[in-house]
Amino acid sequence: MRHALLVLALLTVAGCTRREGASACDELVDVYANRLVECGSYATYDEAYDAVIAELAASTPARVQSCDDIWGLRERVSFHDDCIPGIETLPCGSTTLPPACEGQLLYE
Repeated sequence: MRHALLVLALLTVAGCTRREGASACDELVDVYANRLVECGSYATYDEAYDAVIAELAASTPARVQSCDDIWGLRERVSFHDDCIPGIETLPCGSTTLPPACEGQLLYE
């Protein structure tokens, strides 16, 4: 998928608090799906959400199939202050994530 590089860039192998990682992943998927709809990449939020989740599964090892498989967040402040706002204002058609997003979501 065309957005696979974005999702893959977010993931890093590690171990942490499960709920924090899953919640951060849920937030990121929600923000990214909304941005894709705003940009006209998908007609509905549900289509965009499903596409982002599918990209997550396709871009990671087989054990990562959903946000429930994300176990931690690398840097909470940067994620919320820089990464999420950066995705909300991502230029339509862009495949480059804000640097604050890279390696944020952690999995084992």
